[in-house]
Amino acid sequence: MGEPRPGQPDGQDRTRQRGRRELAVVLLLLAGAVVAVSVYALVSGSEGGAPDGRDGDGKTSGVDTPTLDDVERAAEELRAVLEEDLAAAADAADNPEPVAQGLRQKLLEEARDRTRRAVKAFPADVILRPVLIRALLALGQVEEAEEVLAELRLRVPNKPETLYLAAEVAKRRGRPHVELLRRAARSEVPPRAGVDAEIWGAYGLALLAEGRGGEARQYLRGAVLARHNAPGELGRRDLPLLTALGRMEYEAEQYAEAGVLLGDAAKLAPQDYEIATLLIESKLRAGELDAAEEALTRAQATFGKWMRLMELKAMEGRLRQQQERWAEAAEAFVQASANPPLKARASLHAAVSYHKAGESALAREQIRIAAELRPNDPDVRAWRREIEAAP
Repeated sequence: MGEPRPGQPDGQDRTRQRGRRELAVVLLLLAGAVVAVSVYALVSGSEGGAPDGRDGDGKTSGVDTPTLDDVERAAEELRAVLEEDLAAAADAADNPEPVAQGLRQKLLEEARDRTRRAVKAFPADVILRPVLIRALLALGQVEEAEEVLAELRLRVPNKPETLYLAAEVAKRRGRPHVELLRRAARSEVPPRAGVDAEIWGAYGLALLAEGRGGEARQYLRGAVLARHNAPGELGRRDLPLLTALGRMEYEAEQYAEAGVLLGDAAKLAPQDYEIATLLIESKLRAGELDAAEEALTRAQATFGKWMRLMELKAMEGRLRQQQERWAEAAEAFVQASANPPLKARASLHAAVSYHKAGESALAREQIRIAAELRPNDPDVRAWRREIEAAP
């Protein structure tokens, strides 16, 4: 989550703000019979109450009756706070530490309970119901989420967020959901930050899962761009987007773009070996050698398993070759060759590096090892001729 930004409330302030905003909603919705009737009248257009704060005889009741705008404004404020809690819960989802999991459960349960109370007080709500559905899905309470969704669809059936949540519920139920995402994603070009970006991202990932990468790319790009332009930091729930688009850019040989995306992904998932190595590859292929060195050093300090360290040694050898530090490259490849799956290729690269460093005897030793393992490899045969012909 990082340090609070200037002007950003700390944990205690956020708790107080959350409490005040929840209280504002409850007071607006439950301040008494006059308020309840007035809100109902404003929402439903019924004739049972006077929305201007007067009783049936035209006398003022002494209560400042909130307008529907007041209610919706308070609900939007509460929603903003609860969405921060849902984002914090998502960030903690993959953290196995009991404290993190306890915090996640607490945040989700509080979001669920607060929105339940507000929706009960204001049955016509369409602002907080989506938050309730998200909290219920995160808690695995799919049946109740589906019930709340049914109420939301009665009120705003074609709203993109409603369609998106319907797709999420359908996915959890094992039902077709991509068409719902398509209908939800059609509305914003390009998407705005927030729900619209989330919808585009979900649709892009769904298309990618169906093998429709060409279509998926524009949606993933739009979602990531919207998230980058939004205030605040990227969070754990952005990781699938960054990783998927980073891989796509890498496969399209857009290595600089891939490096930016995978760099953001690596910050969110520093223990993910696949992301770390693809980031190093992207930086190497983009010619960003200082950034490749930094990513490699970080990975070598993070991943302690022997086989992974040997793979990283091979990457270090490639980096040193690009830097024309041939002796260091050769040493890295010799170490990497201790891993049997890497031995043939690493021995070849060690031989080439020793040859470039002027170490003819060591170059011959390594190229012979490579030739024993891959006698018909054209690269091995070509370098063997050159190395053995050298003085």
